[in-house]
Amino acid sequence: MAGSVAGRRRQRVAVLLLALFVLAAWFAITRNSISTPTSTQTSQYQKNYNRPHTQQHMHEQMPRQKHPIDNDESDQQPRPPSRFFTAYTISPYDKFHRHNNISIINSNISIAYAFLVHSQDSIDSLQESIGLLYSENDAFFIHADRTTTPKKTLETLSKSYARFTNIRILNASVSLTSSWGSIDLLRAEIALLREALSFDVVKWDVFLLLDGAAFPMQRPQRIRNALDPVVVGKQAVLAGAFDARGLPQVTGRNVLEHCTETFESRKSKSCVSHAWKGGKGFNRAKKAKTPGNQPVYKGSQWVVLSRPAAEFSMRDDIALPWLKFFSGSFAPDEMFFQSILANVHWSLADDFKYMVKIHSNKGCESYEPVRKLGFSPCTLGLADWKDIRKAQDDGFLFARKFYGRDPVKDKIVEHTYKNL
Repeated sequence: MAGSVAGRRRQRVAVLLLALFVLAAWFAITRNSISTPTSTQTSQYQKNYNRPHTQQHMHEQMPRQKHPIDNDESDQQPRPPSRFFTAYTISPYDKFHRHNNISIINSNISIAYAFLVHSQDSIDSLQESIGLLYSENDAFFIHADRTTTPKKTLETLSKSYARFTNIRILNASVSLTSSWGSIDLLRAEIALLREALSFDVVKWDVFLLLDGAAFPMQRPQRIRNALDPVVVGKQAVLAGAFDARGLPQVTGRNVLEHCTETFESRKSKSCVSHAWKGGKGFNRAKKAKTPGNQPVYKGSQWVVLSRPAAEFSMRDDIALPWLKFFSGSFAPDEMFFQSILANVHWSLADDFKYMVKIHSNKGCESYEPVRKLGFSPCTLGLADWKDIRKAQDDGFLFARKFYGRDPVKDKIVEHTYKNL
């Protein structure tokens, strides 16, 4: 009888050991199934990109992934959604995560990043940029085009960032149809700047105007270091497409620049033909003089403003006369801040490498240009890697334009953090 009892005990022990073995095997299989994808899998995923040449079919052809919140269990504010901050980060993105935390501690400069977005894809790209740039010390402002941004997309974006007190999406009631070349594009930029100036959560030092399709070329700390002279010198960066110091006056060198003079040229049929249909166009019958009869200056739309420069530009006695003057002009967003600050001899940053782009008149390597006009910037991709890498090595802070989730962004991040 004692032998039978011992035998039953041995059977129970054997069954228990077998159950433990099966459980351990199941756990191992489950863990492997959710582990970080291998480099081969990642490469295969990139090969499966089916990038269209126009934004019209983009969402039909390209697979989309969710933007999971970074699972950080620390007491710090959670990071915004971005594919670069997932729970399954792989090198070099995990290195970037640590570096970004370090840069927050060491920096004394606070940045206001202001984004103009106009489509689902530019919102995807925006989220990637915020994920890379995010810091509790900075502020982020987003203007979504009223016409081209789907309502559900904007609602989803608002919910994604609802937990972050330093990320502000402009209310739909102040959102504008920011058509290229129209006065409403300038008004959207002004709305962003005024929102930033009234923002009391973060006291920022420098304001950066960015396209949602732009992408950072440098680490956050390098961006801060580059902006330090702008903040200390209370400067403004008004150029990029033109000479960084000597902003050209508008003198009628070609049809487009002639149209921006807004004097007798407003009666020109050639000027009217270049008016962007989405905006108000030119008032052919109207003659106007600049405020104080000052010259008009032209530069890049994408400006960098120290806080004093931003506050001066938004003074009612300064901004309103120029805004009224430009109300019938083509591309006033390239002249508003330039004309205000250059005419009072505001301190301008010399040779500042803010934004790089490749114009379509030089030929686009990766994708067909969205607009056929020769001045349209190319959308960059893997075929442009040589030029992108040179821009990084030359110290440019940002580049545009990029599609959201383009594989070339992985190469940019890898090159940026290769020495960490």
